[in-house]
Amino acid sequence: MAWPFKKNREQEIAVEQKPLRRRYRRFSLKRIYKAALNDRLNEGWLAQGGDINNELRSSLHTIRSRARGEEQNSCLARRFLALCENHIVGPNGFTLQVQGKLKNGKLDKKHNKLIASDFKKWAKRGVCEITGKYSFKECQRLWARSGPRDGEVLTRLHDVKPTTKNPWGFVIELLDPARLDHRLNENLSNGNRIRLGIEVNQANQPIKYHLKKGERMGLMYERVSYEPVPAEDIVHWFLPDQPEQLRAVSWMVAGLSNLHQQEEYKETAIVAARGGASKMGFIQGGTAHAVADGQDEDGELYEELEAGVMGHLGADQTFIGFDPKYPHENYDPFMKTNDRYLAVGWGVSYHALTDDLADVNFSSIRTGTLEQRDNFKTKQDSFSAILDRVFERYLVAAAYNNPPIKNTSQEVIIERFSDYLWRGRRWDWVNPKDDIVAIIMAINAGLGSPQRYASELGIEIEDLLDEIAAFTKMLEDKGISLSELAAKAASNDEEEGKDNGDGNGKDKEETKQAA
Repeated sequence: MAWPFKKNREQEIAVEQKPLRRRYRRFSLKRIYKAALNDRLNEGWLAQGGDINNELRSSLHTIRSRARGEEQNSCLARRFLALCENHIVGPNGFTLQVQGKLKNGKLDKKHNKLIASDFKKWAKRGVCEITGKYSFKECQRLWARSGPRDGEVLTRLHDVKPTTKNPWGFVIELLDPARLDHRLNENLSNGNRIRLGIEVNQANQPIKYHLKKGERMGLMYERVSYEPVPAEDIVHWFLPDQPEQLRAVSWMVAGLSNLHQQEEYKETAIVAARGGASKMGFIQGGTAHAVADGQDEDGELYEELEAGVMGHLGADQTFIGFDPKYPHENYDPFMKTNDRYLAVGWGVSYHALTDDLADVNFSSIRTGTLEQRDNFKTKQDSFSAILDRVFERYLVAAAYNNPPIKNTSQEVIIERFSDYLWRGRRWDWVNPKDDIVAIIMAINAGLGSPQRYASELGIEIEDLLDEIAAFTKMLEDKGISLSELAAKAASNDEEEGKDNGDGNGKDKEETKQAA
């Protein structure tokens, strides 16, 4: 009997060869990055960027002028610039350490000290700077202040005729960055181009700096003419944000607008509080003469206030008080929030910027201080590029005009002593006892060396050892033993401990013997 559900073989083949119809689920494509979305929430967000130098062309002058204005009028701006000056340069400035080597590879200690001492003579006030008003240390402080404020430092190097006062024949000239005209932009026939007052070649390498000539009269110069100065005679330092950037703006730019609005708000709040303290209220209805005590020369009515005196109003008069409620209860939290925002944008700690220690503890202030110091160490490393240019030019001038080492060729002096480094200021420990103990433990465990930790403190280890040796010899000459003095002091402390406390020292000694 045939199977009733069996299909025809031809029908099975036809079904197998019939193409399959697939249905796909519809879905909408979305961008991976939300920041790239163009919707109503991001309508005012800039989506097209341009060349950094073109942006600087339209903004550089305005930002520099406003930053200088805030320096004149804002306590926070002045505090930030003072922090930069104190922490980048500090009270003693950068220390030069010449590291010239002998043929055997060892340090030439004798001549290294001679070169460093000679440079220190050149760095005195009246010698190193063209006007004679600043020492090299003071020039460093000016750079550390004007750089953060203006965003850039401009200095010219001059070779002058050697004199008795300046036998090296080399001086520096501090320039206002405004002498570089940001409006000077053109293409030259030799293939170079001028952008923001700086002439660059096809590789974007500075060739010349076109400086404005003449005396500055307010915001403008008395005449617009330019002096092209070779790049090797100009030190132009700034911290770039992007490649191919030729100039820079103030370090305060991120918070500059907020700072201005905060200063305006603070002034308005002070005026409102002063007005509220000055004006008590108003009298409505009747005549004001009924309650006034007199009239001054200008016709203004006044009332004399005295303790224990009560005034009276007429039957048809009503007193309306005036209370602007300033300072408002939200004033202080708002100002603190904005100050923290400024501190973050400027790379300093809140407590250092505002000197507000009300809400800090040891852990928070230590973390903020260490983070701030790391930031300034980075700035110091970049800042030393200015000092490099100055010292290298000094070394050439000294080798040819006033050789610090006799019977040695200029080429040898320049080559041998071009190996050097600058040591910036360092800071005291936040927790001196624990930090010193930790360093000693690291050295004893082989995790660090005295040279490394001395370097972190800005101390040259050889100078330190020389000072210790000189001190030890001084003690020997005087017949003094520090170990004997220390033992005697410890013995005295122990005796005082036994005598103090109405017998407590004796009780402790008896307890110790019993144990």
